[in-house]
Amino acid sequence: MIIFHARRGCSVFGLSMGGVGLLLYLIRRGQVSRAASLIYLMPPTVALEAFIAFGEPLTLPLVVGTIVVVTGVYLTNRQSVAPLREQAQ
Repeated sequence: MIIFHARRGCSVFGLSMGGVGLLLYLIRRGQVSRAASLIYLMPPTVALEAFIAFGEPLTLPLVVGTIVVVTGVYLTNRQSVAPLREQAQ
């Protein structure tokens, strides 16, 4: 039982360090807005992991919220098309 908890603790610690490392990497590359927007994906990701690992239910508000968050992150990070006025000049 203690070994199981130690493995889970190491896994959580490793994932946290990986996430922080990725965040710092994106910030160093000058993509602060992208890094900040990706933080919003953490709760839906954790909910999905809890569903897979622990069998927690995925409720309708959770699914709707995930769709809203993923759409918002997509709209924030997509490459915008220059307006036609700017292209003509």
